[in-house]
Amino acid sequence: AYRFWRRVEHRLQLEDGAQTHRVPAGAVERHRLARRLGFAALDPFDVLVAKYRKAVLKVASTLGEPPSGPRPEVLRILDPVRSVSEIETDLEALGFRDLETSAHAIEVARGRLLPAFVEEAAASPDPDRALEHFRDLALRGSDGLVALLASHPPLLRALANLFGTSAYLSRLLVLHPERWGLFLGGLGAPRRRREELDQALAERLGGLDDEEILREMRRFHVEEVLRVGLHDVAGTLAAAEVGEQLVSLAEVSVQHALQLATRQVEAKYGRPGASLTLLAFGSLGARNMRYGSDLDLVFLYSREGATDRGVDHQEWYARLAQRLIGALGARLAEGRLYEIDTRLRPSGQQGM
Repeated sequence: AYRFWRRVEHRLQLEDGAQTHRVPAGAVERHRLARRLGFAALDPFDVLVAKYRKAVLKVASTLGEPPSGPRPEVLRILDPVRSVSEIETDLEALGFRDLETSAHAIEVARGRLLPAFVEEAAASPDPDRALEHFRDLALRGSDGLVALLASHPPLLRALANLFGTSAYLSRLLVLHPERWGLFLGGLGAPRRRREELDQALAERLGGLDDEEILREMRRFHVEEVLRVGLHDVAGTLAAAEVGEQLVSLAEVSVQHALQLATRQVEAKYGRPGASLTLLAFGSLGARNMRYGSDLDLVFLYSREGATDRGVDHQEWYARLAQRLIGALGARLAEGRLYEIDTRLRPSGQQGM
């Protein structure tokens, strides 16, 4: 029956050019499908469909309803009187591998961990990693958030899949609870053009002072990385598209940080009579960034000279580079944008 259904499914999808699993209701369409599957007429096809449906239903009816409630191993794991060795035995039965670390996570957060958290962690791509993130969520998250997840199994399953897939994205969610709205309310558009990102960030930065600009840039960055990452985990972005989206975000972040740094340096040292080019190497230059990638940058100014206040161009652009690196790399409460690697210099690590 399985082989037959797969043949039917493939033929339907070739016919429609879309993901479908429904046999046509109309006799003409079904007859065409039957002929393409090798049947001389429609009746033998309909008879075979009915036969397989009946046979499969007969088998399925013997399986009964799935068990309700947590598995016994999960309840035993969360029992406060159980010893560490007993907890590790049940963790191993559930598919956990790093038993010592996972047992410690249970002990630390047992009073806040829901059975559903342990169940979904066990079913995730990496149970040990997922359980650690559920531990952090249980300890940091509000009662309302925990209750919300418990009452929405599909949402909890999606979260477990993320927790078991990406440590970077999981940390972003756990450390930035104010960004849960993106996860709970919809993932947003999977793809945003660089121009869209530029306009959206410019609107958010308008009217802010310099310190608040840096903070708002980090909030925007977290939201966009989560948007890309959640679509990545959900399968709505291909790997190459993930890299392109992260590159666009990096370019826009550098552009706005450079505008801020230029304004600050000009206010103090005057306006230069030269222009600046930033060369991107590494993953940014290759347009294939991943989460947490640093930026390999080289700074080039166009000619020797001085600003309208008499500051040498070499000094002026060195200060601008320092300001830009600080704007992008400074750790604030909202996080850090990018680590900047400037070691790719003609005269080596000690060069300008």
